Amino acid sequence: MKKYDAIIIGFGKGGKTLAAGLAERNFTVAMIERSDKMYGGTCINIGCIPTKTLIHSAKLADTSAS
Repeated sequence: MKKYDAIIIGFGKGGKTLAAGLAERNFTVAMIERSDKMYGGTCINIGCIPTKTLIHSAKLADTSAS
């Protein structure tokens, strides 16, 4: 059985930052993430990037130009 000094749940910004800090201190770290689409955290994947607003704005601009 493999042993770890720390197991971090969540591959978001906080989890990656913590894992990197522990690894720099020679801790053996395992990370667990339930979603295969989460790589980088909520913000970059679904939270902060305003894709719907950008799409809506582009449609408005296109309609205005017509």
